[in-house]
Amino acid sequence: AGHRRPVAAEPLNHAIGRPGRPWERARPAGEVAGEVGRLLTGVLSSGPGVPGEPVRELAAALARELAEGFRDCASGAPRLRTAPPATTRCTCSAATSTAAPSGCPWRPRGRARTVGGRTRARRADRTAPPRTRTAAEYRRAGLAVRADRAAVLLGESVWLTDNDRMDVRAWTGPFGRDVDAAVPDSADAAARAWWPESEPRERLLAAERWEEDGDGGPVPRRLDAGTLARSLADFEEHDLAQARSAAWVMGEIGDDDVDDDPQPRFPGDRLVAIPGHDLVGTVTELAAAGSGGARPRAEGIGLPIEECEDAGFRFCLLLVGAACVGAATVDATP
Repeated sequence: AGHRRPVAAEPLNHAIGRPGRPWERARPAGEVAGEVGRLLTGVLSSGPGVPGEPVRELAAALARELAEGFRDCASGAPRLRTAPPATTRCTCSAATSTAAPSGCPWRPRGRARTVGGRTRARRADRTAPPRTRTAAEYRRAGLAVRADRAAVLLGESVWLTDNDRMDVRAWTGPFGRDVDAAVPDSADAAARAWWPESEPRERLLAAERWEEDGDGGPVPRRLDAGTLARSLADFEEHDLAQARSAAWVMGEIGDDDVDDDPQPRFPGDRLVAIPGHDLVGTVTELAAAGSGGARPRAEGIGLPIEECEDAGFRFCLLLVGAACVGAATVDATP
């Protein structure tokens, strides 16, 4: 993008102001959003692969954000230079070269020298190269970022009141407990023993997500596959209902009747459902590391969801593997 130069600009929308009259848009917001969305999707589709549904939905959400209000929008036609600068070519070459690039902390200089009949390496040569991450470590780091971004996006998509949004957090870390497969309920006992000193619990107590009682506060309970599926379905239904209500308040849909079947669609509704699925799936994959392909066990606090009118709910979903634990915490209390 640094080598592109706009050569032409086409206005997509602008505000029109006249004396004694309110400001007006040159074009309807929906029309502008559609055109901006097509432009964004076209740029994203020019790379390798086809953009998936999350990317397309995010592009549509960005287009709606850019098109609303009285923003001046314009599209520019870029032109790629015939050749990138020499410095850029050198940088790219260094990045793909096996030689140490300029500025690398490990840069052997000179040759070994002989002192008193003994060969000694120069000081720079004795410096060990920096440890590089393995492909698995890079993937885990990428998944951790993905889980965190999915949690943030989900929380920002669900308004609980005029001023409060849902708080969603993701965490992964080592389990550090031995599980005896031959002993019934050994995994559940290990999870309950791990929880009181765990980082997720300390974070929740520090953030006052719940209070610690005389018994040490809530403890995780095993969730079978059916209970977990119902809990996640109830959670998604709650999120969609809250987002749909907000869309009705903003005038994006004409009706919001809970008895309607099916419920009406609204702009960005998939961005409410997709992050929840992605969050649970990514945390599950992180927790499964070192488990030999076995699916992590599901433990829950506050699950299944028991929503109190005007009070909301809180829950913590733990996914416990043989070596790692993943946690997703939700605070949906206004």
